[in-house]
Amino acid sequence: MSLWQRLLAHEGDAVYVGDQVYSYAELRALSTTLASQLGGERSLVLLLADNSLPSLIHYLASLQAGHAVLLLNADLPAATRQELITRYDPHWLLMPDAEPVRLHDRPLALAPELAVMLTTSGSTGGAKLVRLSEANLLANAESIVGYLQMQPSDQALTALPFAYSYGLSVIHSHLLCGGSLVLCNDTPLQRGFWDCLKQHAITQLVGVPYSYQIYEQLRFRRQSWPHLRILTQAGGRLAPERVRDYALWCREHGIRFYVMY
Repeated sequence: MSLWQRLLAHEGDAVYVGDQVYSYAELRALSTTLASQLGGERSLVLLLADNSLPSLIHYLASLQAGHAVLLLNADLPAATRQELITRYDPHWLLMPDAEPVRLHDRPLALAPELAVMLTTSGSTGGAKLVRLSEANLLANAESIVGYLQMQPSDQALTALPFAYSYGLSVIHSHLLCGGSLVLCNDTPLQRGFWDCLKQHAITQLVGVPYSYQIYEQLRFRRQSWPHLRILTQAGGRLAPERVRDYALWCREHGIRFYVMY
């Protein structure tokens, strides 16, 4: 089965966006509609993504159509975006709030196994790209689902950027296990982030060291999170005293804490 099939091979609720809920069946239908528009010869798609439903559908449709995806943050400056278009010569440009833009139809030499390209950590327009196959992405997601003992009842808040490898792994792993995602573009410094966290039955929260710094400033551990059962941390070294504090707090509240860096 393809990565697209594995991610959407479920029923029930898949995505929450504000007060709206989208099922796996609806994701499949929306993806299939867009994939038909992107169909044809295998292409390179430049996907500027945020944590929105359009970006998720753009990503799934690109996979379904068999295209290679250059995945980048939607908030890239226009000059950087143009530099990347000039450098990599993508066939399609996809942005969250716009119709797909066909840039050209010239053939490109794309490796058959290439599925996704991501920028390296901390880089932008001058970045080197990491090339990933569907097998790479599936193996990573399967490993996470197994190690974290994830279940269809799991629900995650998109607390990290879509185009960041850690954020992308959250999307892959939750869809792969039949869980659900609460799509949120707000950061922990914005009220919308905390509204989403309180409104939904979030079972898994992720973060990089900076995220945990903000969690502490906003007294995360002094609040009640009845549904939370997994905390994960990666993307850099978390201070040993912070690891200890969270490990003790999680033990007291029946939450599993995974430090993955």
